[in-house]
Amino acid sequence: MLQSLATYRGPSLPEEVLSVLERLEGLGLTVAPSGRANKTIRIQAGTTYLAYVNEFVLKRGGLVGYRFSAGKGKASNECPEDFELERFASERGIQSVAFDVQRDDGRLYLHIRDGDAACALLQNCARTDARTERRSRNDEILSDLKDISEQTDISETTRRALVEARLGQGAFRKSLLRIYGNRCAVTELNVVPLLRASHILPWRDSNNDQRLDPNNGLLLSPNLDALFDSYLITFSRDGEIRFSSLLDSTARKLLGPTGNLLVAPSPKQAEYLHRHGLRVR
Repeated sequence: MLQSLATYRGPSLPEEVLSVLERLEGLGLTVAPSGRANKTIRIQAGTTYLAYVNEFVLKRGGLVGYRFSAGKGKASNECPEDFELERFASERGIQSVAFDVQRDDGRLYLHIRDGDAACALLQNCARTDARTERRSRNDEILSDLKDISEQTDISETTRRALVEARLGQGAFRKSLLRIYGNRCAVTELNVVPLLRASHILPWRDSNNDQRLDPNNGLLLSPNLDALFDSYLITFSRDGEIRFSSLLDSTARKLLGPTGNLLVAPSPKQAEYLHRHGLRVR
């Protein structure tokens, strides 16, 4: 069995299912036990829940179950009310025979029963989700910049500083570079163009003073910035790294170097970190 499934406690997995899970992991997706007593296997792209394997899927001869509500919190995995298998398959360039629609208590669920189809579909879902996330982030930044331009109660100096801070530049970034000696606050990576000036309390939850406050920032390498921004890691008041339960031991090893903050947080920064940590699951 895959090392990432060491804590799995569900029904025995057929070789064909194990093979598909191994291939999915090789494509960069996260395969890990979850649910009650670790009896379900979640397949994720980052924090987005794409598919699953559980007793129901295995009993009905499926390889993985498709999660229509990926990324939408506690919504169920069932097919939408207007679901049409032929249309779903055609839109994704996959033959409908690769799928199986199962009914349970009046609800419909889509199972994938072909390994090649499962890998192609979920890899494409991961790519689509990444593109959507990038567009969403760009739209959010543009919206924030528009909001700054429309504020009438701030000086032009403050306006310019806010624009630069939102873009990860200006005085906010320079302060973090000085505090951390032009190195990542965790790994000491010193390739300055790669380092991100990351806000601890997100921009949308901060007032203008907090947006410009260096205590509300960390200088991080790109991978740590992405993890921190997604609430997959955080740091305690004393700078100790903490991981989300969504990251198992295998995922942590594959992420590369991680560790505690090299500079002890200031009292004010510790408060920002405490608020960040409350959002990590």
